[in-house]
Amino acid sequence: MISTAVSTNRIITKSLLLSSSSLFSNNNAIHNNNLRRRCRVQQQKLQCYNQRRHHQVKVTQSSSIIYNNNDDDATELVDNLIDYTRLLMKSEGRHHVIAFSGGVDSSLVLALLQQAASKSNELQPVLGISPAVSLEQIDLARKVCTTLQIPLTEVCTTEGSDGVYIANAGEACFACKTHLYTSLQLVLNHASSEKQHSGSLYNGMNADDIEDSTRLGLIAAANFRVLSPLQHTPKADVRKAAKHLGLPNWNYAASPCLRSRLAIGVEATHKHLDMIERAERIVRETLSVYNNSFNESTNMRVRLLSKQRARIEIDPDFVDILQQQLNNKLQISFQKLGFTNGVVDVKVFQSGSVAGGKISKKKTSTSTTTSVESALTTTQLSSSLAA
Repeated sequence: MISTAVSTNRIITKSLLLSSSSLFSNNNAIHNNNLRRRCRVQQQKLQCYNQRRHHQVKVTQSSSIIYNNNDDDATELVDNLIDYTRLLMKSEGRHHVIAFSGGVDSSLVLALLQQAASKSNELQPVLGISPAVSLEQIDLARKVCTTLQIPLTEVCTTEGSDGVYIANAGEACFACKTHLYTSLQLVLNHASSEKQHSGSLYNGMNADDIEDSTRLGLIAAANFRVLSPLQHTPKADVRKAAKHLGLPNWNYAASPCLRSRLAIGVEATHKHLDMIERAERIVRETLSVYNNSFNESTNMRVRLLSKQRARIEIDPDFVDILQQQLNNKLQISFQKLGFTNGVVDVKVFQSGSVAGGKISKKKTSTSTTTSVESALTTTQLSSSLAA
């Protein structure tokens, strides 16, 4: 396990995302003009594919959206993604470290890297372990890596000791991702020094994530020059490609870290994160008894609001069932966990409903943000990895 000694300082954030031009501006940048041109061509192919898919969407009178899901269409999508990923890999050395969570986005990135890799390439998915990562998510990450037959590296991250993260005042996501990428960079540095070749970091950021103004972690990814093979691919196509490649979690509901369930200002302590994890487990167990249709594709969150109040957010089909159960076992269980008087509000699921930090072009060019620098030496890292 990796344990990092962390110090914080203030820096000016120069950019939000890795644009195609910034991919080539670091020390491992593409110096061959022909390779750069080919990478841009693949970006254009993905963008053209997305535009064509947009015109294939049929909107019915009920306003539901139906996608053309034929096999040829999925094959073209996956082929374009593999070609684009292969070009990124050619430009960035031989060792490839993936910020892996077990979610469909990072799972697809790992599968694409596996498909695109040559014999000389080495893939290393890394899962950050902390109180904000549930046992269910850890099990899923291990399951996906077993399916792909790629060993999973698990490292302990240290955001729980960061005052910015604990305060959860709007910049916790940035602080968390900075700690995560610091740990991943150490893993990459260790592998590179041992095997004497370069490498790069990857994440599962997709095109929809770029439009989400609450994802401050994207700034951290930009600071660490993390590559994003899915940056031109919307979420619907991520799932489509994952299904085509046979990933077991292609239709699983998104499951961000437990800290994202905390309302702004509710401290991200181990106690609060444990309350959320246990509460969500109780809700899942309750629903599995009363409704057979509840499964991994169902969106469900337990939010911790101010004054220890709880709110369950879930897909519309399950709201009535939960409200009927609140006067029984569910309320008693929540009270035992520490929620105020066991009072629980139930609402229809809304992604990011308690998120507070937002990204704006003005903010990212003028405001200061917190950056993490590790004091862990290569020798210390080697010892911790060997332990």
